[in-house]
Amino acid sequence: MCALAIVALLSGHPSGGGHTVAEVLQVEARDRVRDGVVHGGFIVISAILIVCLAGLSRILGWTKASVTMGFVAFCSGTGALMMSMTLDGLVVPAIATRCLSEGTTQALASAQTLLLFCGTCIKVLMPMGQSFEGAGILAYSVAMIARRWVLAGGFGVAAGIVMLGAPLLFARLGPHVLIGGFVILCVWYWGVAGMLYRADLPPPSDATAAPFPSYPGIGIGADLS
Repeated sequence: MCALAIVALLSGHPSGGGHTVAEVLQVEARDRVRDGVVHGGFIVISAILIVCLAGLSRILGWTKASVTMGFVAFCSGTGALMMSMTLDGLVVPAIATRCLSEGTTQALASAQTLLLFCGTCIKVLMPMGQSFEGAGILAYSVAMIARRWVLAGGFGVAAGIVMLGAPLLFARLGPHVLIGGFVILCVWYWGVAGMLYRADLPPPSDATAAPFPSYPGIGIGADLS
């Protein structure tokens, strides 16, 4: 469901536009609501995905180094993407609306500086976030292959390598690389969902039960039956 929502939000992403500072501000102010819905939706979905991957980590085994690395890397990447989405979809339109409402030369000059700063942060945070998420799915996929989830695991390994190298190898493509990264993530989410649907998992009572080991003469964890 998160993957479907991401695809829907990508299709509704504003196209932007404008050449001068004033034109960019007008476009950002015009699309303020749409920007907020799309980027705010990404932020909410990213938080939900962290919860989903926490559940996946529990299934694969928290004690495995690859699972721990995958979860930490994915959370780090998601945090960077959340900051990028906040700047792109919430902060920049708010700056545009305020500066246009003032309408002074000084406001336009301040807007140009602020837009340059936000744009620079977005160009750093977005590829960095996707690279960390790529490292996360790579680590998760290694653990999935060990569990014999070959299809999703094999795709995840290949996708993780591509996402790690794409920002460096295809930097000139710009936004196309970022959109491709989101599509790769969605395909991996669907693959994981398919593997979980087909997998023979223990019932929730067995999966969540984690009793203390029993030791003779020790009250905590002792078998009282």
